[in-house]
Amino acid sequence: MIDVIIPAFNAHETIERTLNSLVQQINKEFLKVYIINDGSDSDYSNIIKNYSEELDIEQINIENSGPGFARQKGIDCSKNEYILFLDADDYLYDEYSLINLLQAIKGNDVAQGNFIEKSIDGERVLSPQYCYLHGKLFRRSIIEKNKLKFDVCKKNQGDIYEDSTFNQLYYICCDAFGTTEKIVYVYEYNSNSLTKKEVNSAANLHNFVEAMNWLTNEIKKRKKDTAAIAWNYCLMCFHCYFHYLSSPETNDFIFQEIKNIKRMYKKYENEVSYDDKLSIYKSFDFPIIPTITFYDFLDKCEG
Repeated sequence: MIDVIIPAFNAHETIERTLNSLVQQINKEFLKVYIINDGSDSDYSNIIKNYSEELDIEQINIENSGPGFARQKGIDCSKNEYILFLDADDYLYDEYSLINLLQAIKGNDVAQGNFIEKSIDGERVLSPQYCYLHGKLFRRSIIEKNKLKFDVCKKNQGDIYEDSTFNQLYYICCDAFGTTEKIVYVYEYNSNSLTKKEVNSAANLHNFVEAMNWLTNEIKKRKKDTAAIAWNYCLMCFHCYFHYLSSPETNDFIFQEIKNIKRMYKKYENEVSYDDKLSIYKSFDFPIIPTITFYDFLDKCEG
C-alpha cells in the first residue's frame, strides 16, 4: 500500500533508528521499503539482513548523485498507491504515524501531519510546512498523471531545495488536502555554526533562486501559471529578501538573478491579501531591523 523511499549516503549510524520506526508501525505488513544507496562508502546489506524478516526491504545502488536523484530513483521503482519519503537520519514519531496519514488522505490528494524538529537547541513541534517532504503521504497517481519529477541537479555546496520544489509542484497539482493534528514525524535538524551559515549564505541564496527558476519553468510546462500560486511567489520573494538582509555584501548578486521570480510575483501580487503577506513576513522572524524595505528591495531587482 505504501512505498517508503529512504535516500541514504553514509547513513550507517542512523538508518537503523529509521528502520526501527518502520518496524513499530502497526501496519508494517503493507509497506515496501526502498533504501536508495546514494554512493555510500559501503552498502547496507548487513543492516538490511537484520530487518528482512520484519520488513519488505530492498536496496538500490546508484552512483552518488544527490538526494533529488535518489528520491527520483525511488519513485521510478515505486509500484504502490502511496509514497512516503523518509530521510535516513529521521524517523516516524510512533506506531500510529502511518495509520494517521492514511486516515488523513482518504478523499484527498495528499496527507500531512505535524512533526518534531530536533536540534542542538532542543526540540519543537511544527505544523505541516508546504516546502518540506517531512510527514507527508503522496499519491503515486498524482505524480504519474502530472509527470512530476525532482530537480536532480547536484549542488557542490549549500542547500539544494529539491524537496521544496517537488513539494510545491505536487501541491499545485492537488485539489484536496488532508491534515492530521497528530505528530507523525521526527526531523533531526543538524544546524551548522553561525560562521558556516555566513560562508554558505551566497551559495544557499544562489541555489534557491536557481531552484525556483526551475520550478517556474516546470509550472509553465504544466500550464499551472495561475493566480493559485501567487502565495508561493510571495514567499519566494520574502525568502530572497530576508536572505539578502542576512548578508547584504555577500548576497547583492540577487538583484540580477531574481527577475523571473519578481515578474511572477508582480503578476499575481494583488491575489495575496495583506494579512497573508504579513503572516509570511512574520514567519521569517528576522531579529534585526531591516536596512531596506521589502518594496525597495524589489525595486532594486532587475526585471
